[in-house]
Amino acid sequence: MHSKLLGYQQYVQRLKQDITEISPEIYMQSSNNYPVLIDIREPQEYLSGILPGAQMIPRGVLEGNLADMKICQTQPQPLEWLAEQNILLYCHSGNRSALAAYSLQQMGFSKVFSLAGGIVQWRKLGLPLTTSES
Repeated sequence: MHSKLLGYQQYVQRLKQDITEISPEIYMQSSNNYPVLIDIREPQEYLSGILPGAQMIPRGVLEGNLADMKICQTQPQPLEWLAEQNILLYCHSGNRSALAAYSLQQMGFSKVFSLAGGIVQWRKLGLPLTTSES
C-alpha cells in the first residue's frame, strides 16, 4: 500500500514546517546577521534583478557548488566556514528556497534560512534590487 501522495505545494508546505523563513522586512532590518545571501533562481531569472550582495547558484547545482562561491575563495575550509555562517536563500516565490534550505539542513548546515515570499514579496515591498552579483 502506498503512503499518502503529496502534490508539490503540499510537499513544500510540509517542508516549511522544518525550516526557518525570514521575511524581507526582517532581513532588511538585520541583513548583517545573514552574511551569505544566495539567489538560487535560474540564470535567465537573474536578468530581472537580484538582491544586493547575493551570490548566484542555480538550485539544480547548489549543493555541489557551495564551496565555489566568491565569498568562500579566501577560506581554507569553505564548507566548514559556511556552516558557521547564517545562510539566507531566495528564489522567485520562496518555494525552491524552502526546498533548498531543507536540503542544506540535511547536509548538516544548521544556520540556513529561506526568504519568505521570495523576490516576488521583495518587489511588492519596493525593496532594492541590483543587476550584478557581489
